[in-house]
Amino acid sequence: MRTILLFLLATTLLCTGTGAINKEKPCSETFSGKRREIVKTNIASGVQTTITISELYNRPMPSEKTMKEKYKVTDKSGRSEPEKENVTIICWLYTYVHEGDGDYHLIIGSSSDKDKARFFSAEISGLPKKTSINYKYYNQLKKARDQFKSLIADYSPCPSTYVQSLFDKPMKIEVTGNLYWDTEHAGGSCCSGTTRKKDGFVFKSESPWEIHPVTEIHPIED
Repeated sequence: MRTILLFLLATTLLCTGTGAINKEKPCSETFSGKRREIVKTNIASGVQTTITISELYNRPMPSEKTMKEKYKVTDKSGRSEPEKENVTIICWLYTYVHEGDGDYHLIIGSSSDKDKARFFSAEISGLPKKTSINYKYYNQLKKARDQFKSLIADYSPCPSTYVQSLFDKPMKIEVTGNLYWDTEHAGGSCCSGTTRKKDGFVFKSESPWEIHPVTEIHPIED
């Protein structure tokens, strides 16, 4: 009888998720997207710029017309010249989600005060397959993913919806990575594509430009 009771107790703990085994489904680590895969898992060694989100918005950024007509950027094109720039930004992490293609999508802000902040997007890329020409970047991209996982250790490691708990207490961080023009959010769809709401407040990137992939991400202690 004692053996049966112990078995039932162990089974209950596993089924309710209160035991030592974590039942949360593991995140997909491999990049499985199709749109501009060659760019999203590639690290370019262009000019390095330390900049704020506000400065990034205030400087001239190539328009959609320029990206399409001058640089011929499409869903299948490689990295254009403006996308070779590496930027380092001190900002605040407001929320993140694990996407179906293996990327983590981050919404970052220029201030810890959401009423004063301007928002931008950054992505921790899924890892290139062994058969990919970008597999040589695997270790660098994995390092960034590991840094991010350490950063969110107290939060969900694999959320399928945007994490709400950071909205009211954003985390100060430093992010480094390549600029990237997201064709998915071009054509006026950037606002709907990168908008997150809580209690009526809109957390919204103002541009189809983002940081992708992130190559370094660290917490900043005030």
